Amino acid sequence: MPTENYVYYSMSDIHKFDKKLKFALKTLERESRIPGGDKKLILEYVRKLESKNLNAGRPAKYVYYLKNIRLRLRVNFKEATGEDIEELIRGLNAENYAAWTKADYRGIVKRFYRWLRTGA
Repeated sequence: MPTENYVYYSMSDIHKFDKKLKFALKTLERESRIPGGDKKLILEYVRKLESKNLNAGRPAKYVYYLKNIRLRLRVNFKEATGEDIEELIRGLNAENYAAWTKADYRGIVKRFYRWLRTGA
């Protein structure tokens, strides 16, 4: 039986997801190499993710990954062609990342551009 000596944590308390998201958003805001329009797109997409029933850590991860993706792209998100995205993926695949990290990047690029192009 629980007593007053027990402390209960939700998963977000243990992993400090809210704090991680705030920090990720702050680093995005401070990133001078990303144009304001692309920062706004990242924020809009993250807000959309927050409305879904996802793990609380997912939005922070997407901010970090999308920031890194944008820094690798030579053009703005909306101006990127299929060739630009293929070049991005080739560059990510050539990195010394774990297979799961590469898969995460590919999935995030796919879902972000699906949302950007179709709103879905």
